Amino acid sequence: MTQPAYAALPEVPSSTQQAAEELLAKLTASLGELLASLDSAVEFRPIRLAPLDDNSAVLEWIRADRRLGFLLSGEQGETGWFFVYSNGSSERYEAGTMDQLDLNRMIRMMVN
Repeated sequence: MTQPAYAALPEVPSSTQQAAEELLAKLTASLGELLASLDSAVEFRPIRLAPLDDNSAVLEWIRADRRLGFLLSGEQGETGWFFVYSNGSSERYEAGTMDQLDLNRMIRMMVN
């Protein structure tokens, strides 16, 4: 799931590469544990990494009704995360700085 994001690392600004690599390593470790416990028939879209025009990058994991994203910036304090869920009858939105992130909880919300 994280291979496309790792492959895109050379495309993102050098100021965000280290943050992207560290986040990908955490995602890979957490996902490995969780996905091993799930039904192998469940398929997930890959996590994508893309450069943005302002020398930052976005790392996103998208499902049909939800999205988990990380805005990575070389500027101190401007890196953050967001989670959006909408299925027509229910909606949820969360966002914050990286020090407020509970990555395992966000991954569970993406999987369940």
